[in-house]
Amino acid sequence: MALIGAITWARCALLCVAQTAATIAASYTVYGLFFGGLNTATTLGGGTSPAQGVVIEMLLTAQLTFVIFMLAAEQHAATYLAPLGIGLSYFVAELVGEYCPRHL
Repeated sequence: MALIGAITWARCALLCVAQTAATIAASYTVYGLFFGGLNTATTLGGGTSPAQGVVIEMLLTAQLTFVIFMLAAEQHAATYLAPLGIGLSYFVAELVGEYCPRHL
């Protein structure tokens, strides 16, 4: 958000620290609720290499970030539609992320 001038750089630094601390607190809370860990498998499927997985993740994250900046941070008359556009963008990113590694 600081890159587009929505907040100051000092506030951006404080926001990053606060979000990191909140993430750590949330992970400990989840660990406390599910003692012994969660049964999840986060592996790449379909013979996707780790390098391909990183590139796919970077592209999909950049696409979602661009949509958020253009819809939510930009002030214009259609800003009230931002949640719909962001949700659709996230949905498309999830579909592509699920489908793409299997067919590379």
